[in-house]
Amino acid sequence: MNDGAVEGRDIRATDAERRALVDALSTACADGQLTLDEFSERSGEAWAAITRGQLDDITHDLRLPVVATTAARAAAEATPSTDRPPRRRRWIVAIMGGEHQRGRWRADRRVGAMALMGGIHIDLRDATLDSDEVDITAWALMGSVHVTVPEGIPVDFSGFMFMGGRSNRVSRVEPLRGAPTIRLRGYGIWGTITVHSRPPRQPGEPEPPDEIIDVPHWLPTPPPHSSSRRVEAGGLVTVVCTDIVGSTRMADSLGDQRWRTVLREHYAMARAEASAHGGTEIKTRGDGLLLTFDSPRRAVQFAVAFQARLAKERAADPAFALQARVGVHAGEVERDGEDVVGRNVSVACRLCDAAESDEVLTSAVVADLADSASDLSFGPARELMLAGIERPMHARPATSRC
Repeated sequence: MNDGAVEGRDIRATDAERRALVDALSTACADGQLTLDEFSERSGEAWAAITRGQLDDITHDLRLPVVATTAARAAAEATPSTDRPPRRRRWIVAIMGGEHQRGRWRADRRVGAMALMGGIHIDLRDATLDSDEVDITAWALMGSVHVTVPEGIPVDFSGFMFMGGRSNRVSRVEPLRGAPTIRLRGYGIWGTITVHSRPPRQPGEPEPPDEIIDVPHWLPTPPPHSSSRRVEAGGLVTVVCTDIVGSTRMADSLGDQRWRTVLREHYAMARAEASAHGGTEIKTRGDGLLLTFDSPRRAVQFAVAFQARLAKERAADPAFALQARVGVHAGEVERDGEDVVGRNVSVACRLCDAAESDEVLTSAVVADLADSASDLSFGPARELMLAGIERPMHARPATSRC
């Protein structure tokens, strides 16, 4: 084989070359050249690459500490890393408020989070790392800590909660080879610590809003977030939450690309119906949407129409298995910039969690306010104990009379 053929971009890559490139990407991530989200995306491209030219394109903008030419990549060895002196732990603290660590930021090897009657969201997707391992110690004392990682990044989650809960919602996908490891140790009293993963954002996809920080609702109402945004009274609104039924199982069975398509279909249908009924999208919430309406009647009409649209799609296409649950509640909220916060927002989300598949579950107050609508029907009331709500609540399922 002549030199031109060896160095040609069209030569097919080997698994050894792909593996060496992923190792180089891991080192670039640890050096701060790539975020975790970028590493997740590029390592996936590396394992899918067919030619050496495609491998070269993945690293064209990186300074790699390995021999990365197409001819020698398979035999390349990473430059041994030098031992760094131990660093002090970097702390993120929220006391009766909220803290969000997201966007492009540098994650030290050791990170601490302390939420005292408040909430913390640590988003590692766009973080650059000091090491190929991040050690997070989280304390939730009557508060919550939420950690977000890209899909495929391995997470080692352990700890102990007293009268609280720990939740590992990381997608069950094959860990990316060479990926940095996130070690999360969660401890607390009457609090919650959650870790979950998100697929890499597609080119041009907007940055999603902040996750809902789930602070236990038996606590006193916290003061405004310690950010530049001012929390103001938002008045009486109707809050609607949607959620996909069996989303974890669907994501596992469909794979990443098809699952993202399903999510987009869910969002598109919900947004179309919300627009038709005068709703306002506030943010994404897990696998669903959080919306507000200025009328309980229009909110329930939206929810019923959305469920009817999903049922129509399932009837027309047997392969379309998307099912959803919806929760609706009305009350006074506070506005934090474009967001809405407060107990009544959480009640709507808890009703969504308690709803059955294909059901619209409304609070009794919403049912009373919207019951006069001729096109709506409400089923018998049932008493529910919702997570974080001290007293039982009465809820009624809503359907269309048509």
